[in-house]
Amino acid sequence: DAPGEEGRRALETGEPILKPRGRRLGGEEIRAAFAGRRLAGVTWLHWGTRATLLTSWGADGERHEFHPAHPERRIATQRWWVEGDRLCTADEGCNAVLADGRFLHVVGGEPPRFLMTFAAAPPGG
Repeated sequence: DAPGEEGRRALETGEPILKPRGRRLGGEEIRAAFAGRRLAGVTWLHWGTRATLLTSWGADGERHEFHPAHPERRIATQRWWVEGDRLCTADEGCNAVLADGRFLHVVGGEPPRFLMTFAAAPPGG
């Protein structure tokens, strides 16, 4: 393929240009990756833009979002839980989580598309 051909084809067919990759996590792995952690990330909004996230995932099932420029300022609180091998949130429903190095990708749809990406500290880090 010529340079840009894959991008052009994706735009014509509605396929994602950025394709999620990584190992799909099971339920206990999802819980361990999120519960009790504060994670910085990006939400990939449906119209192709993105927004920065700073979230705290409580072991009690509450997810708090904070203003990225003012991390002491809480801007939203929602519920989260794990069903089988999917992470569920009140706003996005239940979706798969892929581990890709230090990144956790929450993906949905078929073909899979990015919903959220978080940078996770390495275990013990």
